Amino acid sequence: PWAGKDLSAYADEMNCKPVLLKGYMDFENQVQIQRNKNGEKGVDIVTPFYTHLDKSGQVQGVLVNRGWMPWDLKDFR
Repeated sequence: PWAGKDLSAYADEMNCKPVLLKGYMDFENQVQIQRNKNGEKGVDIVTPFYTHLDKSGQVQGVLVNRGWMPWDLKDFR
């Protein structure tokens, strides 16, 4: 149980909620994950988004899935 709720009730309530984060995206360290979508070859673009430093000075953040791109546009800037 999550917060006194069963997992499906918690997921329904907490899934896809908008949030506001301040920080910066590290485009130099983004990765492309090969994935087919509707039978078309492409990539998901995942970029680190750094939000703060912890007590020891290490950068902390989240990974942001910026979406899927067709294979022929994967290197387009």
